[in-house]
Formats: sequence, C-alpha cells, structure tokens
Amino acid sequence: MTGSAFLSPQQNDQNSHLYTCRNWRHAPHLYPQGTRAIVRFTYGFHLDEKRMTAFAAANFPKVVPKGFPMILVWFAQRLRFEAQYAHLRVKGAVADGVDVPPEAEVMVESNGVPLFVVFTVTSWERRAWDARPTVEQVEILKEITGVEPGWYIDQSSNTPVTWPPKLETHPPPLLSKYKGHRQVYGFHVDERKMIEFATANFPEAVRKGFWIILMCFTQHLRFEAQYAHVRLTGALADDVHVPPGAQVMVGPTGVRQFPVIVVTSWERRAWSVRPTLEQLDIMKEIAGVEPDWYIDVDTYGVVSAE
Repeated sequence: MTGSAFLSPQQNDQNSHLYTCRNWRHAPHLYPQGTRAIVRFTYGFHLDEKRMTAFAAANFPKVVPKGFPMILVWFAQRLRFEAQYAHLRVKGAVADGVDVPPEAEVMVESNGVPLFVVFTVTSWERRAWDARPTVEQVEILKEITGVEPGWYIDQSSNTPVTWPPKLETHPPPLLSKYKGHRQVYGFHVDERKMIEFATANFPEAVRKGFWIILMCFTQHLRFEAQYAHVRLTGALADDVHVPPGAQVMVGPTGVRQFPVIVVTSWERRAWSVRPTLEQLDIMKEIAGVEPDWYIDVDTYGVVSAE
C-alpha cells in the first residue's frame, strides 16, 4: 500500500475529542479509592453479533456451531488478513457514561465495570498512532464489519507502572522461511491449567466455553500485573518447538498455529513498553507456564527489529 494516505485526526467527526480528552481523568468510581487513572482512548469498530454470525455462516460455516466466541476469534483474524493490518485487537470498551452503539452487547466484568467488545485498530498514544492503518485499510475493515469506526474508552485504562528493572531477553534467530516475521514474547495457552484457574477464580465463565475463559484470563492478567499491553494472538506451529499443553489448530487462513498470550514483541515501539520483571513474575505465577519467544501468525510485510 505504498503511497496510501494515513488515517488522520482531521478525517474523524470527533476531531475535538482527540485533542481535548488526552489527559481527561475518568470517573473515580471505576477505580479503587486513591488510584490516579489515566484514560486510554482507542479507535475501532464495535461488534454487531448478528452481522458477524451471518458473515461467519457464509465464509466459515464450520465455526458457527462452536459458538460466538470462536466466531469472534476467526472474524478478527480474517479482518487482519483482508486488510493486511496486524495491529487489530479484540478489547473491551467502557460502557458507563458513554453512548453505547445500539448493536453492542454490554456485560459487567469481575471488577464491576460495564463493558462492550470492540475491534481496535489504533489508540491515541504515540507508539500506536505511528502504526495506525491507512485510509484504504480502514475502508476494507469498514466494508467487512459493516459498522462505522469510532473512539472508545479502553478497558485497560490505568496508571502506567514504571518499576525497574524491565525484562531483558533476546529472541532466537529466525529460520530463513520466516525472515521478516514478528517475534513475540509471552505465554502459550495451556487449556487444562487455564480451566483449573477459571474454575477457582471466575466459575461463571467456565460454563460459557473456553474462549470466554481465555478472554477473562487475559483481562485478569492485565489487571493483576497492572500491565495493559497483554493480548492474544496465534503462533506459527510449523518447523518450530510447540510447548507441551499447547493446542495446535488450523486457522481461517489455512495456517497451523496455537494460541499465545503476548506481553511484548521484538520491535522498538513494543519493546520500549515491555513489562517489568515484577510484572512478568506476577503473570508467570498466574499463567503457570514459562514465557518464551514465538513467531506471530499475524505478520504481514517485513518487520524491522529496530
């Protein structure tokens, strides 16, 4: 997409919010007493479950019987592939005191904050804004989702933690076939351990299936470690070591992969905000597995490890 124009603040109807809300302090009842919360604004598409289910029935019907959480995971990966844009995430947006889109389904999480799910493509932070999608990529995403993008309040809004020392590790050399792929650092998903943890900590999620458990578990990691940059992705499974307990599956683009919970990647913009050792230890204790380097399945184009 060489030569494509980038999404700019001037192209958003809520242009004034981009500048006047950066330092806005959120309603105090959403956070424990005495904390100083900084609100993180994120830009993307709210979920229209009816439209997404219809899209899945037409494009990957075998997934539909597995439930909406699985549809959500496949739909997100399809969006990344069609737009050739790897920075799309599934996140929660705060629903309290804001205009919630009529198609969005509001749920109350374990911390008592009402949320609805959105596909985010960027946020009003320099590291994310520098990697924002082109206008062409946004148009592709709009066409597939069938909804207009907007600005939302990220569920991960919190006070940044700056405790030293930070994680210090380097990824192994890549095989020649994977040259240019993004290397990510995090925890592979051990389904058995995760279900055991969910049964003890949020049993209501267990009845809703493993993908709901996975989303709740990821949010729990963010909250307990006070580290917002935790996300789910797929790791390539061909010609690499697959850790015990990882479940290999064939994704919507025909690539063998297994799910991982990522906390950073070998790129300057992500590495500069990598977790502290204390935060990593908290996540290790909860995850019950050792972190490692993996190859991100959602890598499109050559990645420069600056």
